[in-house]
Amino acid sequence: PWDPLLESLSWQACRRMDAALFQKFNPEEYYRHFLADGLRPDGRGLRDCRTAELRRGALGSAFGSASVRLGQSAVLAGVRAELVEAIQDQPALGRIEASVELPALCSAAFRDKQRTLGVTTYLSTTLTEVLNTQK
Repeated sequence: PWDPLLESLSWQACRRMDAALFQKFNPEEYYRHFLADGLRPDGRGLRDCRTAELRRGALGSAFGSASVRLGQSAVLAGVRAELVEAIQDQPALGRIEASVELPALCSAAFRDKQRTLGVTTYLSTTLTEVLNTQK
């Protein structure tokens, strides 16, 4: 059951304790107090978006590229193209081949090259299929 005295004591403890520790050990209480004030921990209102930053031409080695930053998250995409010979049975049919790369710089989860290879192969194959599906 909810006890306002206990909640008040918990919040007082939060003020004395390092906020990061309180967030880690009592995340529900930590976020409850921000939400009650209509705020997020970073000071934004509940309906406020993070500032998005878009930069074109982020990679010099690609024909086209862009980077996007949203809060602490960032994404980088590059496009390269190459001409290849057509398939003999279907010379007029073009094809797009996608390749996804996830270097360890993306996340600690991608430091294991074997695990990353499975993920990148799956993403590359799926994206290639989507791009070449004719409707």
